[in-house]
Amino acid sequence: MAAGSAEGANASVRACAWADHLVTLGRVDQARQVLRAALDGTGDRRSVALELAKLDISSEASASAVELLRKVLEDHPGDLDTVRLLTETLLADGQADEAAKVLGSTTPPNGALRELAGQICRAQGRHAEAVAAFGPRS
Repeated sequence: MAAGSAEGANASVRACAWADHLVTLGRVDQARQVLRAALDGTGDRRSVALELAKLDISSEASASAVELLRKVLEDHPGDLDTVRLLTETLLADGQADEAAKVLGSTTPPNGALRELAGQICRAQGRHAEAVAAFGPRS
């Protein structure tokens, strides 16, 4: 790993840790500013973007989180952490059809993604498919 890459990665880790500390202190807006500034820097933008999206979700700013997560997926197609978080957010917002599109763009769901697929089927009224998704794994 090059020195610049290591420095950027360290900066991302520090920004996420500092933002987490600020949230603990109840300074959510300041934490959001730290993460947004880190997005403009070098380093692991994916991790910073996921932390910012989680902060937005917990602050009930899901529209902002969805936009950010979609951008992450553009840069990192099929990233399972991002797919899971985006799918969960859309589903919680009552956007089961959009959640299904996001989940459908990945490999066949397994584990937590399979459970999300079942939740989407249930939300869409496709109960037989939901039962199959929640049923025993083969």
